[in-house]
Amino acid sequence: MKKVILTLVFAVFTAFGFAQQPTYGCGGNDGGHDHQRCVEIDQRTDICYPRVDGPAILCWSDLRAALYAGASYSQAIQLGKKNKALITQKGSNVSVTFQYGTGGAYNVIKVNQSDGGGLAEANWSYVTQLGKGNVANVKQTGIKNKSDIDQYGKYNTAIVDQKGHRHMSDIDQRGISNKAKVTQVDCKNRAKVFQKGCSNDSDQQQSARANLACAKQIGHYNESDQKQSGVGRNLAKVRQGKNSSYAYHNKASQTQIGFRNSAYIDQDGKRNIATQTQTKSFNYAEADQDGLLNKSTQTQDGRRNEALVVQRGKRNTAAQKQTGNRNMALSFQGGIKNESISIQKDDNNYSFIGQLGFNNFAKVNQADGNQVSIALQAGSNNIIRVTQSK
Repeated sequence: MKKVILTLVFAVFTAFGFAQQPTYGCGGNDGGHDHQRCVEIDQRTDICYPRVDGPAILCWSDLRAALYAGASYSQAIQLGKKNKALITQKGSNVSVTFQYGTGGAYNVIKVNQSDGGGLAEANWSYVTQLGKGNVANVKQTGIKNKSDIDQYGKYNTAIVDQKGHRHMSDIDQRGISNKAKVTQVDCKNRAKVFQKGCSNDSDQQQSARANLACAKQIGHYNESDQKQSGVGRNLAKVRQGKNSSYAYHNKASQTQIGFRNSAYIDQDGKRNIATQTQTKSFNYAEADQDGLLNKSTQTQDGRRNEALVVQRGKRNTAAQKQTGNRNMALSFQGGIKNESISIQKDDNNYSFIGQLGFNNFAKVNQADGNQVSIALQAGSNNIIRVTQSK
């Protein structure tokens, strides 16, 4: 039985400016690893709630009558200057649009709906646009899909493509030249995008069943790319920037293939990059970065692996790769130009890297399972290399 007991030094590295709240205490069985680690990852469970609640429907009796008859209902209201609405419906579907144009460039709405199946199985599309030069393009094929697009400002673009049944997409954009794209295939996928600022770009692709993707970007020139495919029930959530603190030029990418994987990215500051890839099932990855030019890369292939990167400062780099089952890797860095690398293979490995200062380097390479490595550095130009195998 492995038991690692550390003293106050853990508190120094985990409490120094980091939001993650570790679990302390060694020994025992936590159901996820052979024994509880002295510092564990406090997994997040927060999600987002896509809402479809577009413009008010003028006449519910007419809508019901159309759907009961196997026909479609279209409601388009346009005020102001230079608005265009192009609605194509086949089957039994609902489209509700509202536009207020301020002149200059056209606001454009395109809705293309097919299939549907009366009141119980119709596709629903809501679009609201205020400003100028906004473009919304919705395509729905299948039954019981729902899409809601709200755009306020100018030159924003939203694209929704739903194929299958019971998908839900909610896009809200405020500002200038933001772009959001949601693609959903198979069934019961949900996506929510909120963007505020200028030239933010979000692309969310979901296939298989019951995946949930959330992207919130506040600031300018932020990018978020999330892909979920495979068996389903994966969760991917990205937040870049806050209402009180804009983020700039950050990039976040998450790819998940399998079942019940969870991935979170939080980034504040400028030009931070986070990439997370998970395959198979029940894996958890989280990256939390605040500062300038920080970079985090996490890759997990297996089951019930956990990975966390927390970085504060600038030009810090963290890379964690885990192959196998029930591995855990944590990297905490604060300062300038610190670098941490953790590579773990087989099962039940544990790596904790904590670095404060600048130009510190730590690399851990563990194989054959059940290895434990703890690397802590404070100061400058320190180096730790650990290689362990049986």
